[in-house]
Amino acid sequence: LLGKPLFSVLPDAEEYYKSLLEKVRLTGEPLHLYDSPYSLNVKGKCIEGYVHMVFQPYRDTQGKTLGIMGIHQDVTEAVKSRKKIEESEKRFQAAISAVEGIIWTNNANGEMEGEQPSWSKLTGQSYEEYQGYGWAKAVHPNDAQPTVDAWNNAVKNKRTFEFEHWLKTKQNDWRLFSVKAVPVFTETGIIIQWVGVHTDITEQREATQRIKESESRFRTLAQTLPQLIWMTDEKGTYEYASKRWIDYSGLDPAGEDSWKKLVHPDDIENLMQVWLSSLNTGKTYNAEVRLKNKVGAYRWHLVQGEPIKNDKGSIIKWIGAYTDIENLKKEQKQKDDFLATASHEFKTPVTTIKAYGQILERILEEKGDLHTLGMVKKIGTQVVRLTALIADLLDVSKMQKEGLIHIESVFNFDEFIKDVIDDTQKAIVTHQIIYNLNAGKKILGDKDKVGQMINNLISNATKYSPSSDKIIVSTQIVNDGVQLSIQDFGIGISTEVQENIFEQFYRVTGENQSNFQGMGIGLYICAEIIKREGGKIWVESTIDKGSIFYVWLPTEQKRKLNYDSSILTGVGNQLRKV
Repeated sequence: LLGKPLFSVLPDAEEYYKSLLEKVRLTGEPLHLYDSPYSLNVKGKCIEGYVHMVFQPYRDTQGKTLGIMGIHQDVTEAVKSRKKIEESEKRFQAAISAVEGIIWTNNANGEMEGEQPSWSKLTGQSYEEYQGYGWAKAVHPNDAQPTVDAWNNAVKNKRTFEFEHWLKTKQNDWRLFSVKAVPVFTETGIIIQWVGVHTDITEQREATQRIKESESRFRTLAQTLPQLIWMTDEKGTYEYASKRWIDYSGLDPAGEDSWKKLVHPDDIENLMQVWLSSLNTGKTYNAEVRLKNKVGAYRWHLVQGEPIKNDKGSIIKWIGAYTDIENLKKEQKQKDDFLATASHEFKTPVTTIKAYGQILERILEEKGDLHTLGMVKKIGTQVVRLTALIADLLDVSKMQKEGLIHIESVFNFDEFIKDVIDDTQKAIVTHQIIYNLNAGKKILGDKDKVGQMINNLISNATKYSPSSDKIIVSTQIVNDGVQLSIQDFGIGISTEVQENIFEQFYRVTGENQSNFQGMGIGLYICAEIIKREGGKIWVESTIDKGSIFYVWLPTEQKRKLNYDSSILTGVGNQLRKV
C-alpha cells in the first residue's frame, strides 16, 4: 500500500473523507470523529463496525504542513455494548410505563437514595425525607415496623420482597398498596440495587371484602331457609350445600355419588337429563324428584337452579334449591281424585237431564208451545256446554293418572285438518275459517286426540276475537315435521304471561279477559296431547292485534324412528339394571 494514493486504495471512502482531509490540510486544525461507522469488503466478506478517528496535521520546523497523520481505533465492541445498554434502558423505561404502579429503586443495602420522583409524587415526601429509611415514615404506624423488618430480612437473604401495607398519599388519605421488590445482581452475584413497585390495591381489596360479605350473607341466608340450598361451578361441580341437607338426609351431598344416594332410583335418569340439558343450554334447571330423608322415606321436592353470569355473559356458577312439595303433591292427588270422582258422578245425571230435555222438546213441539220450547232448547245448550266441561275434566284427571287412552294410526295431516275444519265451520257462524294447507305429509298419532286439540285451538281463536270475522289455519313442513298455525285477530296475550297459558287452571287476568268464561284447562289439555304425540306448542301474540298458536308434530318416519330408539333405550336400561 505504501506510496499509493489513499483513495486509490480505499475508493469507497473518497466521497466522504476527501473533503474532510482537505480541510485539515488547509486549516492545520485536527479533526476528531467518534463512533464513525464503517463497512469494508475483505476477501469478499463485508465487515461492519465503528471507529474513533483522529486526523492530525504534522509540520516541519518552520511550521509548514507536510502531511496528515491518521489514527484509527476500532471501538465496535464498545459501541455495541453501549447500544445494548441503551436498548435495555429503553425497555426498562417502557416496562415502568406499562406497570400500573409506582417504581422506585434502593441501593444494595436497601436504602433509598438519589432522586425518586415517583415516590415523591405518591407520598409527597421531599428528597431529604425519603432518603435512607425515611420512606418508612409514609407507612401507616401499624404497618411501619413489620414492613421494615420484612424488608431487612429480604435484603439480608437477597430474596424478593413482597408485602402489603397502608401508605399516606400526597392527598393525605390512606391507601392500601401491594409492594414487590427484586434485587439486581452483577455477573458475579453481587447486588448492585433493588428495583421495586408499589401497586394500589385499595379498590381490589374493597371489592374482595364486598364479595366475602356477600358470600357470608348468602351462606347465612342459606342456613336459615327451609329449602335445601346448593351451589356448583360453571361445569356443575359441587362447591357448597347448606346445613339443611344434613338435617334432612344426614348426608353432605359433596359430589355426584353422594347426592345420587338420596334420589329415588326411578327419578335419577330424568333428573340427570334435565341437569345436563341446563348445563349445555344455560337455561333454568327445573325438575321434580323424590329425595330420601334420614328415616329412609322419600318425599317429593321441586329442584330449581339458576345460572350466575359475569359481565361478559359467561356462566360462572349455578345456585339452586330443593323445595319440599310432598304436601302439595298430596293435595294435587286429592284434587285429581276429586275431579275424577266428581266428573264421573256428574256424568250420569247430566246425561239423564239431556235425555229428558230432548223428550220434553219433542212434547212441546207436538203441542206447539214454541215459547216454552225456546227456553228448553236454551237449557239444552247449557247442558251441552256442561257435558263438554265434564269431558275436559275427565281428560285432565286421566292425564294426571296417565290413564288417557292413546290409539295410534297413520293419517294424512292436511286431509285430516281439512275434515276437522269443515266440521267445525258448520258449528261456527261468527267466523270464516280460511285454510292454507301445504304439509302434504303423513303422521303417526291419535287422530281423536289431535282433532280434539285442533278444535280447542280454533274454539279459543273464535272466542277471543269477537271483533274479527276470520281465522287462518296453515300447515307446512318444518324440521322433519309438520307445523300447524292457527291465527286470530283478537285481543291478544301479553308477553309476560305467554309462557304460563299452557299451565293447568291458568287464566289470564285483565280488563279484556274478564269478559270470557272458562276454567283454564283447554290449552293445558292441548299441551298435554301434543306432548304425548312427541311435538311442541307455543304462541306468538301482541295485545289488541291477535295471536298465532303453533303446533309442531313429527312426521310418520321421524315418530317411528324416535319410538324405536326409545324402545332400545328402555331395553338398554333394563339390561343395565340386570
